[in-house]
Amino acid sequence: MAVKEKKTQVTTFILIILLIIAAGVLYWIYFLKPALAKISDLREGNLKEEQAIAALEEKLAQKELIEQEWEIAREKESYLLAKVPEEAALPEVLGALEKLVFSTALSLEELSGYEFEDGEKYRFIPVTLRVEGKVDELLALLEKIEQFAHQTISKHVRLEDLKDGNHLLDLDFDLIFNLEGQDRTMGIAEEQEEQD
Repeated sequence: MAVKEKKTQVTTFILIILLIIAAGVLYWIYFLKPALAKISDLREGNLKEEQAIAALEEKLAQKELIEQEWEIAREKESYLLAKVPEEAALPEVLGALEKLVFSTALSLEELSGYEFEDGEKYRFIPVTLRVEGKVDELLALLEKIEQFAHQTISKHVRLEDLKDGNHLLDLDFDLIFNLEGQDRTMGIAEEQEEQD
């Protein structure tokens, strides 16, 4: 009898251990594993939030610098808007360009302005200029065109060495008109004031 009782106790003990193991496995599968996965996701989300906060703190530390750059950009925008004429000022702009080109001792081969075209936020006139002369004078003219009182965008520049010691400057650029949001006209009087 004692052996039978012992066998029953051992069987009961093994059954209890198996139930505990089964409960542990079920607890792991249905509760602990999903909880650990959620904790891992929360840690990743927390890390991303901390990185975003660090980036914002870095930008906040640069607030004064960003405000200064913004102010410079606003001043430059006003300057550019003042340099961009409206379409009604076309004769004055072309006259100023011709005056600039003819004031040099260079030999003019071609100066052509074409019809208005539309850009993304502005209208422009494509201009082709071909002049011949000494390389120093050509470079001086190129610099003057880049600093022209009205905004220009160079598209094609080619400096060709000719056999007689002269060079040929072949230049294509756009004269910009009517920037989007422009609310004033650039006149020849303002241009002359700036040159004085």
